[in-house]
Amino acid sequence: VRGVYPGAPGIKIVKVLGDNSRSTGDDDVRCGFTYTSTILHAAEYCRDSGAKIINLSLGIYAYSETQEDFWQDLFDIDGMLTIAAAGNDWYGYYPGWHYYPASYSSVISVAATKSDKTIAGFSQHNDEVDIAAPGQDILSTFGIGTGTATMSGTSMAAPHVSGVALLLWNKYPNCTNVDIRTAMERTAEDLGDPGRDDHFGHGLLRYYEAEACLADTTYPCCTGPAPPTSSPTSAPITPAPTACPDTTFSVILNTGNFFVKVLMLLLFFIVASYDVYTFLFPLNIFSSR
Repeated sequence: VRGVYPGAPGIKIVKVLGDNSRSTGDDDVRCGFTYTSTILHAAEYCRDSGAKIINLSLGIYAYSETQEDFWQDLFDIDGMLTIAAAGNDWYGYYPGWHYYPASYSSVISVAATKSDKTIAGFSQHNDEVDIAAPGQDILSTFGIGTGTATMSGTSMAAPHVSGVALLLWNKYPNCTNVDIRTAMERTAEDLGDPGRDDHFGHGLLRYYEAEACLADTTYPCCTGPAPPTSSPTSAPITPAPTACPDTTFSVILNTGNFFVKVLMLLLFFIVASYDVYTFLFPLNIFSSR
């Protein structure tokens, strides 16, 4: 398997889902499809074969308690990491909707960013997004054989996180799945709103920072206390102007000029906010003659 990191040493990557596909148009774009039961069976095969990381560039907008329990057991009992695409809301039809299995809390939900570190317009956002990774215009292997193609989607972003998790765990095999996840999320580059947000999650994935957290000799495997979340800088408060003491203004206006009346009315609303001012307008200022 080559992908975006050809020849990665000491790594075994296996495709466990079937080869079902459909062709659409002359460009021969293939989209794999399968049943949920097949996905769960494939995950069990991964577990029984000794795999530690599962990447799922797929999903549906349908919650299942049975599936939630299944993925939770893989995380809690089997010590595995499941990483999945957060979903693609291409046309803004489903803002805030949850895409599964990514939106199960035991699964790392991955959003997609562009090359300028902004969130991709199609990337689904919700309160279960955990982390972000490159997902727009990604060049990788494509289809059968040795061809390549450039594609976009959270399905392109999720494998970046899976690859980084694999490299980290391969270097620090004594760390747990919780440690690897903590290292990636805690050291992600905070983008968007301060702290975790629904678009970037904890932020943009960073390998070297995560590796340094795991390598810390004081708190090995990134087990130290989490750094405080920075608060947004507040704008300086402009002091209110000092009012003139014991001052009363009286304005007497009798005119038929409509524009002058409008001007004086605007002046009234602007200055009347200061309680020390008293305006005495003749009633006919609001007439139209």
